[in-house]
Amino acid sequence: MVDELGEERRNVDGLLDRLDDEVERVEGLLGRGDGIPRGTVETLLDEAKRTFDRAEDEGRRRHRTFQDMARAASADRRVDAREMAALQGEFDEGTAALRELLGEAEALLASLQGLRGKLEDLPEKLRPVRGRIHAALDAARRDLEALRRGGASGFRHEAELTRLTERLTALEQGGYHPTPERGATRHFADLEAEVAALRDAMAAPGH
Repeated sequence: MVDELGEERRNVDGLLDRLDDEVERVEGLLGRGDGIPRGTVETLLDEAKRTFDRAEDEGRRRHRTFQDMARAASADRRVDAREMAALQGEFDEGTAALRELLGEAEALLASLQGLRGKLEDLPEKLRPVRGRIHAALDAARRDLEALRRGGASGFRHEAELTRLTERLTALEQGGYHPTPERGATRHFADLEAEVAALRDAMAAPGH
C-alpha cells in the first residue's frame, strides 16, 4: 500500500516537472514583438498553473498519510482494524485524487505541447504581412508629408495613421484574440487593408 501510494506520487511529481518546464517554454514565446497572441495562451497557462498548485497542495495533504503508513510499515507494528480501515480509506482517497490530477496534468501537457508547436511556427507565417504593413505605414507617413507640403492640414489622416501604428504595435505584442473564424493572419490582414484604405484616402482628389 505504501509503495503504491509512493509510486503514484512519483508519477505525479515527474509529470508536474514536465508540465512546469512546458509552461516556461510557452511563456518564453510571449512578448517578443513577433505577433504571438497573449490572451488565449495566458488562459491556458493559468489553467496549467492552477492544476500545478492543486497537485502540490494535494501532495502536501497526502504526505502525512504517507508518512503514517510508512512508519507503521517500518516499525512492523500491529495496527488495529479501525486504524487500518481509516488508513485504507485515506489511501484510497489519496490515490484516486492523485490519479485524477495525473490525468488533468497529462491533458494539459499535451495541449501545451501542441500549442507550443503552433506558436513556434506562427512568427514565420506572420512575417510577410507584418513586413508589408510596416512598409505601408512608412509610405503613408511620406504621403502625409507630401500632403502637408501641398498645403493640406492632414490632421484627420495623421490621427488615423497614429491609430493604425498603435494597432500594429498591439498586434505584434500579442494584444488580440484569434478565433477559428478569424485567425492570427486575418487580424494582420485586416490591418493591412485599413492602412491601404488610408493611403487611398490621402491620394483621393481634393487633398
